[in-house]
Amino acid sequence: MNNTNPNNNFKDISLNGGILVIGSLLWDKDKLREDWRNEYLRVENKIRTSAPIRYGRISKDRNFTFSMVFSQDCNDEYKIGKAFFVPFRENPISFDKLKTQTTELIKSERKKIEVENRFNWSWGTLAIVLNPKILLKDSDKYTEANSLLNYWEKCYGNRFNPDNYKVGQEIPILNKQGVLSFTWTDELKDYDFLIATATKPEIEEYPTSKEIADRIITNKYSEYFDKNIEFEISTFQDKEINEICQTQNASR
Repeated sequence: MNNTNPNNNFKDISLNGGILVIGSLLWDKDKLREDWRNEYLRVENKIRTSAPIRYGRISKDRNFTFSMVFSQDCNDEYKIGKAFFVPFRENPISFDKLKTQTTELIKSERKKIEVENRFNWSWGTLAIVLNPKILLKDSDKYTEANSLLNYWEKCYGNRFNPDNYKVGQEIPILNKQGVLSFTWTDELKDYDFLIATATKPEIEEYPTSKEIADRIITNKYSEYFDKNIEFEISTFQDKEINEICQTQNASR
C-alpha cells in the first residue's frame, strides 16, 4: 500500500469502518440502493446501536411525512434512538477505497448515478465519527486517525454550514469538520470509524408525536414509519406515534 494519499499528501489509512444507517437505506428496494448494499456492505453483519435520531424533516419523496434526522437534542438517555452500523464489505479500508465508499453512498442517498465530487449537497451531507480509542496519542492508529480527519475536512464545498443541521437553539449535530456528535458504543469496539448521512431538518421546531402521526394518517403514507419499525430503527417517540395512528385509524 502507498504511504501517502496522492490527493493530500497525508499518510494513507488502513482502518475498519462502515455506514451508520438511520432509515430507508437499510430497506428501500430502489435498485440503486439494493445494488449498493449488496456490492459495498455486509448487511448480514449489521450491528444495532444507539444513535441520536428522530423524525424531523418533511420529505417530499415520502408524501410530505416526516423522515429521520440526527438531533443533538437526542444525545440524551431518555431520547436516544436505535439505528444500524453496517460494515463495509472490504475492511480495512484505504483512502482510495474510502473515496469509492463515499461516492457510492452519495449516489445511493440521492438516487443518482452522476454526483458532484464533494460531501455536501442541497439537502444533506456526509458525516464521520471516529472511535475515540484511535484518537489517543498512544494508539498505533493515531497518525492514521488524524490523517483521516484532515482528509475529511477538505472534502466539503463552501456552502457546508453546520448550523443547517440543527433546530431552534440546539447545538448543531455536526461541527465544521463534518464530525457527527455521536457516543461510540461498546457494540462498535472492533471498528475504527463510521460514516453517515445527515439531512437538514429545515423546520423551526421538532414535531410532536401527534404531528408526526397526523401526517402519516392525513397523507395516507405509513411505509417509512412502518418499515423503520419492522427493521428495528427506532426513536423515543415511536410508541406514542404508533398508538395515535392505531387510535385514529380505529375511529374512522
